[in-house]
Amino acid sequence: KTYYFVVESTDETNGVSEDANGGNYHNFTTLMDQTAPIVSDISNPIITSDSTAIVWKTNEPADSQVLYSTTSGGYTESTIFSSTLVLNHLATIVDLIPETNYFYVIKSTDAKGNLVTTPEQTFKTIKINERIIYEGGGSTGVLQSIYDALLKENEYNKAKLKLQDDNAPIISNVLISTITPFSATVSFETNKETIPLVEYGKETSYGSTASSINWTKNHSINIGGLTIGTDYHIKVSSIDKFGNTGTSNDETFKTKFLTEDLAELKNIENIEQFQKEIEATIESILPSLVPPFIDKPTFSEITENSVLVSFRSNIKSYGVVSYADEESYNLVKDKPYNGEMSDTKEKSIAHTLTLIGLKPNTKYHIMAKAFSLPQVIGKSDDVTFTTATSKIRGSVLDIKKDAFTVVWNTDQPTTSIVEYKNLKTGRTSRIVDEVKNSTHSLKVENLSPGTSYIVSISGVNNKGNLVEGGTSINVRTSTDNIAPIISNLKVESALIVGRTDRVQTIVSWQTDEASTSTVYYEEGAGLATGLLSNKQEDLELTKNHVVILTVLKPGTVYRFTVDSIDDANNMAKPPIRTIITPKKTESIVDIIFKNFDETFNFVNNVR
Repeated sequence: KTYYFVVESTDETNGVSEDANGGNYHNFTTLMDQTAPIVSDISNPIITSDSTAIVWKTNEPADSQVLYSTTSGGYTESTIFSSTLVLNHLATIVDLIPETNYFYVIKSTDAKGNLVTTPEQTFKTIKINERIIYEGGGSTGVLQSIYDALLKENEYNKAKLKLQDDNAPIISNVLISTITPFSATVSFETNKETIPLVEYGKETSYGSTASSINWTKNHSINIGGLTIGTDYHIKVSSIDKFGNTGTSNDETFKTKFLTEDLAELKNIENIEQFQKEIEATIESILPSLVPPFIDKPTFSEITENSVLVSFRSNIKSYGVVSYADEESYNLVKDKPYNGEMSDTKEKSIAHTLTLIGLKPNTKYHIMAKAFSLPQVIGKSDDVTFTTATSKIRGSVLDIKKDAFTVVWNTDQPTTSIVEYKNLKTGRTSRIVDEVKNSTHSLKVENLSPGTSYIVSISGVNNKGNLVEGGTSINVRTSTDNIAPIISNLKVESALIVGRTDRVQTIVSWQTDEASTSTVYYEEGAGLATGLLSNKQEDLELTKNHVVILTVLKPGTVYRFTVDSIDDANNMAKPPIRTIITPKKTESIVDIIFKNFDETFNFVNNVR
């Protein structure tokens, strides 16, 4: 495993100096475990005519199996392989031959595949119908033959006393004391000498029994192998020498939690013994401990190369975060993550760890862990997040009065997005090019001259992640001091259909920039002084101008001119010109009357 550390030194004035390797922390990696487990305390606590139990310990968690045979070195049989990695091992062998010597070796392999095989051990099965009754939860025992002898003695005493006592023993002062996380002592009294029996279990059906072979009135039985922090039921029985049995009522007690037990251990004077007691207690409960529960990790303060991981555990514990990028993550491996960060300064329920040195714009897999004891680790589900992309920088080129061009580069193909805000009007607009490129150039047009804009650049990469610019760009369009240029000025007139007193005149022209459209006109020829008396205008800004005059008289001389004003209030106005509107068309009747009048003075005669 890789471990990270910082170095601190404190002088006599409490000044602290720290070396954290520039925020990356110093680190080292421990070597792989290549040492096989050490086996100790091999014993056969139970031996019958056809079975035995073999127990042993290892100095590190390992699996369990026993190879055995009736021939030394043969080992043709084996127990069921147990893959559970534990410190305390138990293997049972059945279907053995009575009164037979057996030879066996123990095999245990640790988590790294290091195997140990013990030297050959032996045991011998006993006669048929002999078994061992264990006292005090299995610490010592007596052969069935001895127990049977006691019963015979009891029968003899019954016969000798001619069954003078038919009364069951009276049980009193039942007391459960010395309660630890894994054991308790049951003591009680009887009114006569008896052999005691204690039944115990998590339910009133009990299921386990502890006893003693001593005839006495004051009894004390130790029951072991209990579970930490668990409610238990007990029932006491006692048999006198005449076979009469007395039974107590059901009693209950609860084993302690480890923290309660340690508070009592502090009274041990020998500190070494105190340490041994703690280690033995921890070692014995490791297989039954429940790992801390961890909720789903959350992510905040995500940057290009770091993230803050937060999670909670149900108990105070040390926090650990394992992580790997998408390319390195491999769920099939024993270690799917290739990075780890931990906080072992102080146990806590709320955990926050900062991961640094990450790759930008990269998906990472995260697993949060917590432990109070290194062998019992709680783990969260695998979750993912993506680091922020590297910030991009843009530039503004070719600034004009109504346009500018934004250019930038990205380290990967992205779309092109430009947002620009008019600081005068507050209006925000956007230009988007969906084609993904590494080199970007977008022209922003139709802007107001002499106006400040805030420009932001961004894009979306192939993974769907937004790539943004580091800072906004301030730009101001140039000021417009040039009047529009008028060209292609045309005047077209025609009589209005159905009217003889009006002419429709269309005045059109073009400008090189958007501007207003106004036509000034006045009837009569000659030099114009000042403004012409009539005008018709259109204030919409355009480059193509059309104004229609419908009030002019046919066959009449008019002076006229136009002007165009851009949004910077620059005005273009050509000189005044003169036009003659077309005359009205004469009908055939008018022509006939005119000819008669000219020839014969016909009209006057008619009058």
